[in-house]
Amino acid sequence: MKITHYTNEISTLFLLVILLISACQAPIHTDKTTTTSQPNLFLFLADDLSYNDLGITGNPFVKTATIDAFANEAISFEKMYTPSAMCAPSRSALLTGLYPHQNGCHMNHGSIYKEIKSLPTYLKALGYQVALVGKRHIKPKENFPFDYVDYEEMDTYLAKVNQPVCMIYASNEPHGPHPQSKQAIENVMLPKKWIGTKSTKEKILGYYEDITTLDTEFKRFLEAIQANDLAKNTITIFTSDHGYEYFAKWSCYEAGLKIPFFMQASGVKFSTEKVETLTSFVDIVPTFIELAGGIPPKDIDGKSLVPILNGAKKVIHPYIYGSHTTRGIYSGKTYPIRSITNGKWKYIRNLNHEEKFQNIITNSWNFDPTPKTGSWAEWLAVLAQDGKDAKWASFYQKRPAEELYNLEKDQYEMVNLVNNTIHQSIKEELSQQLTSWMEAQNDKGISSELAVPLKARDMSKVPK
Repeated sequence: MKITHYTNEISTLFLLVILLISACQAPIHTDKTTTTSQPNLFLFLADDLSYNDLGITGNPFVKTATIDAFANEAISFEKMYTPSAMCAPSRSALLTGLYPHQNGCHMNHGSIYKEIKSLPTYLKALGYQVALVGKRHIKPKENFPFDYVDYEEMDTYLAKVNQPVCMIYASNEPHGPHPQSKQAIENVMLPKKWIGTKSTKEKILGYYEDITTLDTEFKRFLEAIQANDLAKNTITIFTSDHGYEYFAKWSCYEAGLKIPFFMQASGVKFSTEKVETLTSFVDIVPTFIELAGGIPPKDIDGKSLVPILNGAKKVIHPYIYGSHTTRGIYSGKTYPIRSITNGKWKYIRNLNHEEKFQNIITNSWNFDPTPKTGSWAEWLAVLAQDGKDAKWASFYQKRPAEELYNLEKDQYEMVNLVNNTIHQSIKEELSQQLTSWMEAQNDKGISSELAVPLKARDMSKVPK
């Protein structure tokens, strides 16, 4: 009886071994959309697109049918901010999860510190292919180990994907130079604080034309995802690096820092349709890591958005911060700006407010004299004549040391309440929080700015 018992056990064990070997030798299923719980991650990044300049966000002059349709079916982030309204700092924060002074790239055309990790490093360790299509504006290259793909190579690249993929598509639109628009300028909608001169209206219409081009580009991007069978288990995001031109780019105003951000999730279930809490570009790295099945690092500034999307948390940031370094942009002098918002109030600190704020708009490429033609020349003419909205031409270059805005009542930051005695408690709270944050970020304010060289296209024209 014992012999029979052991024989039966050996036979059973032998059959189990055979079954295990057969399973191991079975071919691996390679369908791009169903083999793994790791979703594909796609992020489309516009260049210099303001939050308000889409049909879905209220601009009737732009034609953005594809973006609008996408946004209508997406999770909308109502208070998503970039940490800096400038190209390289914004992108570096997006791809590192760190604010600009923490990652090292707080100036335009700058580099992150050599020891800083970035999105492709994190996701490649989790089994992803990670590609950057189009515009780069990030340095040094070795810190960003992407598969670098030209626009025309995107379809070929996606056709060869055989593992989870993360793709950042960085468009050049609607960044200038802009085409000349054929639309009538009389009734064009201008952003708040913009002075409605002829050249200003022509500029904005050209920008609107490029937004239409952007919409067409986004359509091709979505079609490429579908055509390559990558859409069924996928997160797809549309966003922008920062806002456009006057009182937006190179500023800490809402028009520059608050950005459109729409997320569609196919095959990934979330419990929310709209995110109204404060969120930041620095949150994208930890979010993508968690969605990919990893554990977000604790030594970065960003927080994963997954608990917000799943309804597990309502708030991940009590405050969101902004910073701007003017040195390092063409014709920019020493004019550091910092900001903080709690979602209801916004406090801005102009650390060298006695200096005149200037950039390529006001002084062209090489610290040139005031231009005689163009929108800025026309703004100065309005100022000289004390014409309609002349105060904004003055305010663009000369601002107070501090600014305070009630965003719930004044979303365009038109009325500075910093000297209103009723609001001194909120001013002090935000000011103290901003100072503490700067210290934690190793942000030395003016000293950090002065460490950045002045920049001109012809470096012989840089002021001594």
